Amino acid sequence: MYIKSMLKDYNFKKDIEVECFTDGAAMLRSSSKKKYDILIMDIELSEEHREVEENGMYLASKIKTMYPDIAVIYITGKSGHTKELLQHEPFRYIEKPIKEKEICKAVYDAIYRIESSDKLFNFHKEKVTYFTKIRKITFFESDRRKIVMHIVDEGDIIFYEKMDQLERRLQEISESFVRVGRSFLVNMYYIKKTSREQIELHDGTIVPLSPKYRDEAIRRIEARTNTHM
Repeated sequence: MYIKSMLKDYNFKKDIEVECFTDGAAMLRSSSKKKYDILIMDIELSEEHREVEENGMYLASKIKTMYPDIAVIYITGKSGHTKELLQHEPFRYIEKPIKEKEICKAVYDAIYRIESSDKLFNFHKEKVTYFTKIRKITFFESDRRKIVMHIVDEGDIIFYEKMDQLERRLQEISESFVRVGRSFLVNMYYIKKTSREQIELHDGTIVPLSPKYRDEAIRRIEARTNTHM
C-alpha cells in the first residue's frame, strides 16, 4: 500500500491503475483473468505465501508464462540475488529501503518500454510491404538471405534480407533485440533462462549462444538488472 500511494501521487502523464495483493494465490487467480502490464514483486515471501511458490521470482515466473512481455520489477531486503534473477527476466531490481524516486523511475521506464514495444517492424514480400508489432516478435533466424521471423500466436513468416542489415534496422527502432549468434536475433523480453551456451525462451525454444557474441549478449541481458536510476 505504501508503494501504491507513491505511484498514485506521481505524475506519469498516463492514467494508471494499481492493484495490491497480499496473497500469492489470489494474485495468480486474478492474473488468469486480467492481463497486467507491470508487476512489482517482493522476492522474499512470507511463510503463507511460500505455500504457493518458493519466492517471488518463481511466483512472477508463473505470471510471465501467461504474459511473457510483462515488466517485472523485483524488490528485496537482501543482497546476492543478481545471478538467480537472470533466470527470471527482471526489468528492474530495487533494494530496500524503497525510495520514491527509484520505484517511480522504474515504473516510468516500464511504461516507456511498453509504449515503445508497440512500434512497428516492416518487411517486404513479393514487392509488398507488411507491418507487425515489435513486441510480438520472439526472435529472428537466418539461412543466408532467408529470414524466418517467429511471431507470438501467428507462426513463422519468411522474407529475404541480410542478417547484418536486419540488425541495423532493428537497432534504429528498438532496444529489445540482442544478437546471440551469426544466425539469431532474440527479443530480450521473451528470454526465460541464459547460460554460457544457450538461451531459453518462455515458450521453451532453445537458441544457441555463439562464443563470438556471448560476452556482449550477456552484458546486455544482465544490464536489465541494473539498479542505477
